[in-house]
Amino acid sequence: MERIIGKTVQGWDPNIDLDVIFTLWFTDGSYMNFSHTQDCCESVYMCDHSDEELLNSLIGGLVVSAEEIITCDDTATASWYKIRTDRSDVTLMFRGESNGYYSESGGLTFVDAC
Repeated sequence: MERIIGKTVQGWDPNIDLDVIFTLWFTDGSYMNFSHTQDCCESVYMCDHSDEELLNSLIGGLVVSAEEIITCDDTATASWYKIRTDRSDVTLMFRGESNGYYSESGGLTFVDAC
């Protein structure tokens, strides 16, 4: 998450494909994917992402801090991603559930501009 500090948010996209749950784009052409590869008997999804106004408040903002917090128990994993810009603060939450055998965690992939 520290790699996005100092970057300016260009936009966001929910549900790019089956594995990418959410993408955050930056003005320098780089982006960060919140993703999960689906397996049997488990699911990972983004909670509370319907507030487009709040997500849009990130656009044009300079990221000043970013934090990842993960909690889990036997059948669920919750991941919070706190992003603070000079314009707003947003917390993205992802929840994973399974029968206790499969992975429920998401992952972050940061892609530099070409």
